[in-house]
Amino acid sequence: MNSFHNLTIALNNKNKIEAMLVIRDKPESIVKKILAKAGIGFPGCSGRVFWKWVQDYIFTVCAPAEVSNDEPSVSDTPATVKYDSH
Repeated sequence: MNSFHNLTIALNNKNKIEAMLVIRDKPESIVKKILAKAGIGFPGCSGRVFWKWVQDYIFTVCAPAEVSNDEPSVSDTPATVKYDSH
């Protein structure tokens, strides 16, 4: 598989360690090509700022989804069963 496939799969699975391993030991120019081919837009910065952005992006995408306390979850709502009377 290509690196951009591996990166996309890791991000879809929210696996930040695997995503970081995909780009490990690759030069900035190659990582930019991988991101572009994976359809990820990135800023026009370079050097430390670029690598910080990549880390932040991966950590943000791989962060667990926040659970909202405003809406009741499925387990909080009582089950209702309707019977048809024929």
